[in-house]
Amino acid sequence: GGVGVVVGDVSGKGAEAAAQTAMAKYMLRAFAMRNPRPASVLHHLNNALVQSMGEDRFTTVVYALFEPDERRCEIVSGGHPPPLHYRRAEADAVDIALQGSILGAFRDQSYTSQVLEMQPGDALVAFTDGLVEARSGDELYGRSRVKESLARHGATASAQDLVRLIHGDARAFGNMGDDTIVFALRCPPDRAR
Repeated sequence: GGVGVVVGDVSGKGAEAAAQTAMAKYMLRAFAMRNPRPASVLHHLNNALVQSMGEDRFTTVVYALFEPDERRCEIVSGGHPPPLHYRRAEADAVDIALQGSILGAFRDQSYTSQVLEMQPGDALVAFTDGLVEARSGDELYGRSRVKESLARHGATASAQDLVRLIHGDARAFGNMGDDTIVFALRCPPDRAR
């Protein structure tokens, strides 16, 4: 009954980066099917990518395993911008403190997961650095504006609408020069037992 969630970014551009993205995606899926625990998945994915990625290439990833019946989300980061947790009870967006090395650069890295206990209506929002790097002149959009956007829209927006609204706020701020992904997972309401 668990759901795996991944948001990542591969260094570089063009056909080579697209091929490395596809390779990382299928490797991650294979490792997750063998053992879905996020720290294990990233450890094995990292070692596989060390052998297959070219020099000066790397990948960043946030991987989570969400168990809706327990409202439990286990999250790990491989050098990726940490996701945000929208807490409906407080109507606030908070950082999820995650640390971990980029993937594909250093062999035998250890990754530590964090367990997030989610309440009905809470949301997990992950994104690539293109979101925080939107520019207006010399000013970056930044993480604090992403948090403000999530806090502003989190109470009423569906997961799909959160993605659209958060991305739209950054796009309205300025130019988005890098690939940008925004992903939202909303904790469902309690089911009748």
